[in-house]
Order: sequence, then C-alpha cells, then structure tokens
Amino acid sequence: MILNIFKTITCLFLLSISVLGNIASAKDSYKVAISETSYPFHFVENKKQQGLMVEFWQLWAQKTNSTVEFVPLPWQQTLEQVEQGEIDFHAGLAFTQERSKRLSFTQNIFDNPSWLYFPISFKHIDDIDKLQPYSIGVVEGSVEQDILHKQYPNLNIDTFASRAKLYDAVLAKKILIFADHNNNNKFYQHYLTLRKLYPLTNRTNLTVQNFGGAVKKNNYALIQKINDGISLITPQEKSALYEKWYSLSNVDGAITLGFSDDVPPFMDADENGNVRGIFIDIWRLWANKTGQQIEFIPVNPKDSRQLVKQGKIDAHVGLPLTVEESAQFNIPTTIFSTISSVYVKNSRRDINTIEDLNGKYLGVFGHANYIDELREKFPGIHLVYMTNIPEMIAGVESGKIDAFLSSLETTNRSLDLANLSAEFKTLLSPNFEISFVSFSQSKNLDLYNVLYEGFKLIEAEEVLKIVNSWQVKEQSSLKKINSYLKSLSNEEVTFLAKNKRFSVGVLSNYKPVEFVNSDGEFSGINADILEHISKQTGVEFDYKIYQDWSVLFHDFQNNKFDVALGITPSVDRKDKMHFSEQYWQTPWGVIGDEQYENNISDLSDLQGLDVAIIQDYKSVNFIKKNYPLIRLRLVADIEEGAELLLNDEIDLYIDFFPILTNMLLDYPIKSFKIKYLNELPPEQNHMAINKELKPLVGIINKGINTLTESELESIRDYWLRVIIEEGYDKNVINQIALSFGIIVFITIGSILFWNRRLKKEVDIRRKLEDKLRHLATHDGLTQLANRGLFERYLAKSISYHKRHKQTLAVLFIDIDGFKAVNDTFGHALGDELLVNLSQILTDNVRESDVVSRFGGDEFVILLKNIDNYYGAHQVAKKIIDKISKPINFSGKEVNVGASIGISLYPDDNNKVDTLIAHADALMYEVKKKTKNSFLSNANR
Repeated sequence: MILNIFKTITCLFLLSISVLGNIASAKDSYKVAISETSYPFHFVENKKQQGLMVEFWQLWAQKTNSTVEFVPLPWQQTLEQVEQGEIDFHAGLAFTQERSKRLSFTQNIFDNPSWLYFPISFKHIDDIDKLQPYSIGVVEGSVEQDILHKQYPNLNIDTFASRAKLYDAVLAKKILIFADHNNNNKFYQHYLTLRKLYPLTNRTNLTVQNFGGAVKKNNYALIQKINDGISLITPQEKSALYEKWYSLSNVDGAITLGFSDDVPPFMDADENGNVRGIFIDIWRLWANKTGQQIEFIPVNPKDSRQLVKQGKIDAHVGLPLTVEESAQFNIPTTIFSTISSVYVKNSRRDINTIEDLNGKYLGVFGHANYIDELREKFPGIHLVYMTNIPEMIAGVESGKIDAFLSSLETTNRSLDLANLSAEFKTLLSPNFEISFVSFSQSKNLDLYNVLYEGFKLIEAEEVLKIVNSWQVKEQSSLKKINSYLKSLSNEEVTFLAKNKRFSVGVLSNYKPVEFVNSDGEFSGINADILEHISKQTGVEFDYKIYQDWSVLFHDFQNNKFDVALGITPSVDRKDKMHFSEQYWQTPWGVIGDEQYENNISDLSDLQGLDVAIIQDYKSVNFIKKNYPLIRLRLVADIEEGAELLLNDEIDLYIDFFPILTNMLLDYPIKSFKIKYLNELPPEQNHMAINKELKPLVGIINKGINTLTESELESIRDYWLRVIIEEGYDKNVINQIALSFGIIVFITIGSILFWNRRLKKEVDIRRKLEDKLRHLATHDGLTQLANRGLFERYLAKSISYHKRHKQTLAVLFIDIDGFKAVNDTFGHALGDELLVNLSQILTDNVRESDVVSRFGGDEFVILLKNIDNYYGAHQVAKKIIDKISKPINFSGKEVNVGASIGISLYPDDNNKVDTLIAHADALMYEVKKKTKNSFLSNANR
C-alpha cells in the first residue's frame, strides 16, 4: 500500500516537472506590423523584410525568448490593423498627439528627426516662419503634418496620400518645399533625381520626435511586456543598429578616408596641413551630395590597403589596384583615369624608345596595374619599385635608375615644382591607362552601398569642373586626350594621304551656330569646332555658303559637297549618309512678348496661339502630332520668323535656344522674353558625311574626341550670349546650362555676357541704360507706366486681340476732389495720395492688365481680353467703390471719388489715339453730370 502511494506521488511529481518544463520552454509569439516602404525603419526589398526596426525587434525577441512575425502592409493599414487588435504591435512610428488617441505607445526607442527639404537653388533658410509665401508638401497623417499645424499655423500645407505622391508633386514642381524623415525613400523610382535636386545639405531641422512601437489602445499588459524587453537592450546595441542604418561611421559620425599626402594634383597636404587635390574635392562633393561627414587621414601608400582591410580607415580616396588587389576590396567607383608614360632626361640621347631601356633600370610603382604587362612585353628591362615621384626624379638625377614610368598629371606637377620640366621628355610609347579607384573593406557591404549610392548622385559635368579648377593639362584621358596620330587605322592613314581637302555646306546667317561675318569669313560655333578638328587631323575644309537650309540639305543629298553640319540622325537618313559622333546638343526655346512669360510652362500652353517655326525642323511633326491646336506658321528662315514677330503677325516663335538669345541682340525686340521648352528633346548635333567617304567618319570622330570639355566650353561660352533678366527663373537657367554641358554662374539681377573681359563695363552700362529706360517709360512718382509706354502696350494689344478676335477696354480715370486735397493739405500730401491711389488701382485689376498715369490726377487702364462692356463696367464699379471709401495716411483721412470713361476695341475704334480720346471724352461727360461714376457707349 505504501509502495503504491509512493509510486503515485512519484508519477505526479514527474508529470508536474514535465508540464512546468513545457511551460518554461514555450515562447511567446507576436505579429508585428511593418510598412512596405518606410525606409530606413521597416521595408521590404527583394521580398526580404529589412530595416532598423526589423533588426531591433529581432534583437528584442532574442532578449525576451520570444518570436516575432513581421506582417508587411501599406502604411495606413499598419495603423488600422494594430488599432483593431488584428496585429499585436507596430514596428515603429513617431509619437504624435493624434496617433496617441488611437494607439498606446511603448517607451521611446530612437530619436526621430524630421526636416524641411529645399531645392538646391535655395539658400539655407533657418527661419521657418518666412516660408509663408510657399506651399509645403507633407504626407497626410504624418508627424511632419502634425508639427507644422501646431507650431507654424500660418504656413500653407498641402497633403499627399503617400511619400511617393509627395515626391511626384515635388519633381513636377507643384511643390517647392517638402517635409520628410531623416532619409528620403530610396525605393522611390526617381530617388536619385530627387536627391540631386534636394541634397541633404540643403535642409532645415523641423523637429525631433520620440520613435517607438505601438499597440492597441489601452493594452497596458502588452505595453509592459514590450517595455521590459526593451530595457534588456543596451545603449551600445541600440547605437550600433542606428549607426548601421544611418551614419555608418567610426569617428565622430564621420567616414574616415585615407589619402596620400604627396600625389599632387590628385591628393596632398600643404605646409599648414590643409588637405587638397582633385580626389579630395570629388570626395567633398560626395559629402555635400549625401550629407555624410567625412574625415581625411594621411596614410603611407604602402600601408593603405592593409589599413582598409583591418578597418582602421573606412576607405581610401583613390589608388591604382592590381586585378588581384581589386578582388580583395569593394570598389564603389573609379574616381579618375589617366595616362602613364616613360620619363627620361633630355641628355640621355641613347634612350629614344622603350626598347633602348633593355638592360637598364626603370623606376615603377609596385602596386601599378601595368607591372605584369610591362614584364611580359619588355623582359629585358630591370624594374625598380619606388613609392613616390620625388624619389623617382631623385633616382634619375643620381643615376640609380635610367628612367621612370608615372602618370602625366602628377609627374608634370612635380617637375614644375622642382624647376626640372625642361630637362625631361616622355617617350612616344608605351602609354598605359591607369585607373584610380576608391575602395573599402570587402566585408562591409553596408558602407559600400552608401559610398556607391552617393557617387551615383554626382554628374560628370561636376567632376569635370573640379578637374578644370586644378588646371590639369590636356594629357588626362578623362578629357579624351589620347594620341591622335597613333590611333588612326591603316585605312584612315592611306585615305588621308590621298585626300586632304573636303567641302562643307554652311548657312550664311544662322547665328551664333554658323554664319558669314562682315569680313566674309565663316564664323560661329561650328566654324570653331571645325577649325579645331582641322588642326588636330590635318584635314582641310572648304566652305560652300547657302542662304536656305532646305537647298543646302538637298544639295548634300545630291553629292554637291562632302560634309553637312548639325544634322540629326534618323533611320531614313542613316541609309543615305554617314554620321559622326555627337559634338554638342542644343535645347529648344520659344520667344514672344513678355505678356506670355508667366503663362507658358510647356507646349500645351501654346495651344490656340499663332506660333512660327522653321519648316524643315524635325520638331514640326512632333508638334503637329502631339499639339494639333497650336496654330503653326511654317517659315523659311530666322529672318522671316523675326519679321512676323516684330509685326505682331504671330504670337511666338520657336527655335534653338542659342538662336533665340542671338535674336534678342540682333533684332529690336528687347521687350521680348525667351522661355525654355523642355518637352522638345534637345537637338543632337552630328556631322553628316557623304556615303562614299566612310574613312572620313573615323577621322572626324577622332578629331571630335580630342576636343576637351574646357575647349568646347570656351567655344560655346564665347558664342552663346545669354541675356538673363532680373528675376529670371534660376532653375530654368540651370537646366539650360546642363543641356549645353557648360557651367553658368548666375547672379540674379545681373546679365551674363559672352565677353567676360568687358563684364564690369557692360554691367555698369546696362544698369545705367535700365535706369534711363525706366525713367523714360514710367511715371517718376507712382512708378506706373507713362503715356508713351501705355500707348505702345495698347498698340501691341490691339494687334494681338485682332488676331484672336478678342475684346479690350480702355478706362480713362480722373480723381474727383483731388484739387481740394492739394489745396487743403499741400502738394506733398497730394503726391502721397496719388501713390496710394495707384496702388488701389493696381490691386483691383489683373496682373496682365496695364495701369498708367498720364499726369496730374489722370490714370488710364488697359483691360485685356474682356467679354464685353459689362465686364469693363464691373471693373469700373469696383474701382469707384474702393476709391470712394475714406483713405487714411500720414494721420489724415481724405475722401475722393473717380469719374471713369470707357472705350472698347473693336466696338468703338481700332486706333490707339481714338480709343484713348473717346474714353477721355466720356470721362468729362461724367464729371459734368454726376461725378464718381462711369460712362461708356453701352450706358450712355
């Protein structure tokens, strides 16, 4: 009996241990809502759930012996499903009062900064209250929206359903400023474009909010469990996660970059320790684009690779690597390519070719990627490994080596500094292309991605600007300078021996692209480019002058000359002629009266207008097909288009942008403005070459490729005389500059002229001319248009309204009671009243209308595009109502009125003088009868 009781107790004990063991080993499991696109917090990429908070909750699960299952959802659904209790908790979101009404939040896990992002053209803005004139884009329901509404209630806020839709609006220029997280969403399809236009360095901090998890409202038990687990995670562990997804830094938030301090002009340090050079400036540009801090660390070239491997520096700014070395690192970019040549003393007349170095000693860099090729091709040369160029130069001087192999830029700079340039020469061959690459630790893929993504933000033009700023001579392969003669094929050499002169068809008046100058010489952009090609290749050109492009192209197709310029390739044309490589591209523009300036943003705004374009342009068909409502007027040449524009027979004229800028200088249309048309793709300029002259194609291409960016910029800078009016859209000018591949430096309110040497004198003259022109055309007291300018506006408007069958009105206004104010308070107060009245009139008409002062207390207004007399009557009533109210200024209150006469075109007349005189006469009838009223032929 006792034995049976003991067995029973033992079994119960063992069973209880088993149950307790199972209970102890069971893990709590939680579903966690994550957004599909909330980079860098939680997102899905390549079907993998990733992000700062994903890794945080995985660590939390380890600490709490739990399991987490991530449920990816659209953002709004993440909130709704947690709120409804369908998912246990939210992976991470910023705390706001609005959200706290729906959810209960965990303790703060990370600080979450939000920013206002500004376009690159903006200067940095610290005072957010000054942004009232702008609309600021935010994601609906975001923490940024909450903060802006509470802290800056006077700002204009536009909300968008998602970050993608917000970004779309930004790139469409519907929104200029937007609020967003610390990192823009890198999964947005135009992410790189967004980052280029809105760099991280051009933003202002809006707020720093608490960021944590959230559960269903009032689920305090779950909040307590989550918070208990969060407390198990150390600050160091949290910091490591944050740095991984944000800064990826080692030292004070900066990426450490090794550099060699004796390789000018690529990288070195001056006597004060200031780091400088081409590579240094490129990396500084990288930092500016990414908003990432960097720190330059001087290192010995021999130690650089090992230091990166060991993680003692994050990356190196740029060194040549062998094939074997390249496999040991991550390489985010090739930062520069150059040519290395053999240098030898001029006095060594026994060394004229590389073969003369057999049995002699050649200094080389041990890590250069040409070593294996050099050994294979020239086994008789003894290679001496050296660490820097000064050592190589000293080795030649002392006789330790006979010659050395080094890059042209660095060697020429070192020889110049040592005053030894005249004592050295380079051998014609061999020439090795050397690539300098930036490299980082192979196992740190996160750092590689940051470096790589940053370099994708940098444009080639920006790198070339840096290179040019260091005045690198033309040996750089980056600038397309390879030896021309050595690159000719046998076929091309044979062809050139038999053929030296070729005929080119050119236009006589296509400024500034090509034209015949007053001395009868062929001039312009194309002329200078052909002159360069001629010098480089030895090919000579004879010019056949044409007045008409259609005739020129017809003759070219009939083999009457050899080369045609500025021809765009097409499938049809490629069967009939050869084409060179592109040598420059030209954007399109439209020119017309300034009244259109603010009403044209794209081609759709030209619909219903009379627009001229040269009949043979390829874009004619594009416009006809896509914008059939534009009334196209096809013209033979620029002169015909300009003539139509001057005579008000058309509204606008379309042509290439440099052609239009030249029109502003060569034709008396100074009141006209140019707008950039980005819908028309820039014209790609190629040379068309006779089908029978195929070898000439390669020769011309090689000539084009010897044209450096700085030379091409110099040619275009000289001929493209861009007039920039004060207030001109800087973003448009930047677009134009990029389209041409040139750098345009703009100062708002000044004019950029092609002759830089005369810039100061031209600026002074222009300002004086502007001032004199303004004085001649505006009333000195009110700054309104005077009678002469008003009459010119009216004449132009009559022509326009005649073409478009529209109606305009002239309102002649005389101020009732003005003489009494003058007599009572004096002329000074009377003048002040006139200024106030001019503002009232301006405020109560449209921006397109014209307000003028004819003298004394007489004002005249031009109302454009009104329906009939009734429309003019409504404006007159509004003006009388505003003017008749007491006007307070300078501590005085005055009462005046307005008598207004109204005439209409075409109802009353079609001549300037008659319309004004008729309105004037009607105004006097009002003054005689009732005053403070209006009269027209419709209510007479």
